[in-house]
Amino acid sequence: MESFKGSEARIQAALNDVYALPLPNVVQELADRLGLKLTALVAGKIDTRCVQRWISGQKPSEGDALRAALQATRAIAERYDNNAARAWFRSTNSRFDLRAPILVLRDIRTRHDYDRFVQCALLDVS
Repeated sequence: MESFKGSEARIQAALNDVYALPLPNVVQELADRLGLKLTALVAGKIDTRCVQRWISGQKPSEGDALRAALQATRAIAERYDNNAARAWFRSTNSRFDLRAPILVLRDIRTRHDYDRFVQCALLDVS
C-alpha cells in the first residue's frame, strides 16, 4: 500500500503541469475525464459543441476556469477516479456554502479565487 505522502506527491505533480499545457489539451483531458456536458458547464456553457471547437483550437475565454477544473479533477481522480471527480463537481459542498463546485466556477473571476477553488478540492481528497 502506498504511503499518504507518496500519494500527495503524485497529486502535486499532476497539478503542476496544468498551466503549461496548451488549452486544447486541457479541454480534451477534461472532456475525457468529465464528459462533454460537464466540461461545457465548467466554462458556463450549455451547448457541448463549444468543447469540440476548443479541442480543435478555438481559444475559450474561460481558460482559467478550465485549468482550475482540470487541477481539481486530477487531484480527485488521482486519489479516487474520474467518477468521483464528476460527482464532486455536481454535489453540494460545505466548503462552498453547500453549492456545487460546478456552480461556484461560474462566479469566480480572479486567479486567486481559482487557486482557492483548487485548494478546496485538495482538502476534500486529503
